[in-house]
Amino acid sequence: MTKNKINPNSLTDDEILEIIRDEYLEIEPTGCWDFFKRRIKSPSLPYLKKRFGLPFNKILIKAGIAEENLNFVRRSNEEYIEIINSLCSKLGHTPSAQEFIDNGYSPAVLNRIFGSYNKAIKECGLKPNRYKSKITLSKTEMLKLYKKLSSEIGKPASEKDINSLCTFSSGVFTMRFNGFNNLRKLAGYEEAVSGEKLHYSKEIITELLINEYYKMKRHLTKEELKNNKSLPSPTTILNYFKTTKLFDVWAEIDRIIVKRETLNKNHMVESGNNSKAEIVKAGKIGENKVSHYLSFLNLNEYIIYNNINIRVNGRSQQIDHLIIGRNGIFHLETKNYSGDIYIDKNENWSKSNKNKYELLDNPVGQIKRHEQLLKEALDNKYEIVSILVMANKNCKLLGLQNTKLNVIKVEKLLDFISSYKETKLSSKELIKVKRTLDKCIGLIDFQVV
Repeated sequence: MTKNKINPNSLTDDEILEIIRDEYLEIEPTGCWDFFKRRIKSPSLPYLKKRFGLPFNKILIKAGIAEENLNFVRRSNEEYIEIINSLCSKLGHTPSAQEFIDNGYSPAVLNRIFGSYNKAIKECGLKPNRYKSKITLSKTEMLKLYKKLSSEIGKPASEKDINSLCTFSSGVFTMRFNGFNNLRKLAGYEEAVSGEKLHYSKEIITELLINEYYKMKRHLTKEELKNNKSLPSPTTILNYFKTTKLFDVWAEIDRIIVKRETLNKNHMVESGNNSKAEIVKAGKIGENKVSHYLSFLNLNEYIIYNNINIRVNGRSQQIDHLIIGRNGIFHLETKNYSGDIYIDKNENWSKSNKNKYELLDNPVGQIKRHEQLLKEALDNKYEIVSILVMANKNCKLLGLQNTKLNVIKVEKLLDFISSYKETKLSSKELIKVKRTLDKCIGLIDFQVV
């Protein structure tokens, strides 16, 4: 059996079915629902449905799983009553819908058969579990409950505190107050933030989840999402995707990934050997645009170099733009990216544009190499102010709080340079810097203005 999840596109139908069958036998799930929740090596449900054109239970049957072992096969009312009563005996109390799920069953089946989960519970002769009462509590009562708990533990109660110490789950508070921070505000506490406050959107969370999917090569579990510092809490994720099930979130992520990978593959086939030339052409367009903006600087105050080669001690680097002024030495690296550029907490860069998605090289390394060479040329006597300039007006920057780089759209470049005040060079130093750099500069499309 395959140890790690691999790209299913490289496998035949029989190989995929073998992986599904082997994993099903290894997990020994209570049924179809439980298997899909726990599977790691088998491909995602949306992918399997698209590839085989069959419902998931039919795919399992095709893989050799006996039909009577599948939970998608409708059981009788008596069988479900027996399952609920058995679970009640095991837990020592009436099982909640979440506990029913945690034990490998789908409450959706009970909704179809009995009308609702609580009606199924009543049919078993049991009282609906305590969680029913939480829905009837008023906001005022829940706020008092939260304040009381916070007072008892001596600090604003966190979601973890509520889940471990309160009768009701943090999810109930979050849904009733439209977010956990709203609850904290009403209770008179500050918002719960760590470091710089992050403003999430469904778009940002989608890119974060896609990045984590590519790292792990599989869906992350609820516990993994909770412990991942690069991601918002599972509750936040579910709220933005407007669902109560993590399964629905990953199903949507799978659809996006499959669509992007298909489009990327088609794009690569169409572009062929022209892709490299197109990238170079796009880069040149971006550099020309930045050069145009720089030409509007006061030329009595700044010396501007465009597209130069710096050579120091036998090493050389191509530099897009270099500006020398009384208020600093500015090194510019230009990118002509379009679409959404996202930087995550680990400073991984990615780009999505018209349903195409790709991971980008982190520009920090390239910029630091340029910066170091410039410092060596100037005997490490002067600071270099490095700027990553985004030249394309259709570029949207997300996650800038996750990088220490100066990342600026070209429209704001002149304001940044002219208002920079952390460095001061005398007239003599300015002349000396220019003379020193002129000795190190080689011609590419050499232009000084």
